[in-house]
Amino acid sequence: MKSAATILGLMALGACAAPPPPPGNGDRPQEVIPALDAAAVREDLESSARARFGDAAVETALGSHANLFAKHYPGLPIPPSFLPDGVSPEPPLALLVRREGRWAAAQSDGGWTPLRPEDEAALLAAVSDPVFRAEPEHAAPGCTDAGGSFLWLSLPGEPTRVRRGVCGGTKRTERLVFLALQAARR
Repeated sequence: MKSAATILGLMALGACAAPPPPPGNGDRPQEVIPALDAAAVREDLESSARARFGDAAVETALGSHANLFAKHYPGLPIPPSFLPDGVSPEPPLALLVRREGRWAAAQSDGGWTPLRPEDEAALLAAVSDPVFRAEPEHAAPGCTDAGGSFLWLSLPGEPTRVRRGVCGGTKRTERLVFLALQAARR
């Protein structure tokens, strides 16, 4: 009799347990990806570019038919105690514009430097890549470092592309951002 009461008690307790996770999701909870706030991405890129390259460079870019703003926020920042002044460096930023048939990068002194031919070819190939063109504006991250990139691309005769690239989720967007940052540094 005592064993029957124990079994009934355990069955009642089991009925109170949380339901199992939905099939196909393993042990991970459902991820909710917030909508892309394109205006916030553009504002971040434009204000950063104005601070780094000046108003004139940004106005030149915005007035051109082809421009590219790119910024990368590294994941897992260096703890301030390891930095000489305790301040994290500004994220890398590039402002590119197509002028006189060539892409050029804005410089902090207000000038423009033409991209090297190999950098320009890599940039044009990345922009023309059908996989890049088909990528979503943003996606769930493919890693846990919390890094990400912002991209604002305007080309003649095409819709403006504003994207938030994330590690592993938008590989071609991330690639284009890194190509732009690399080309602007040379």
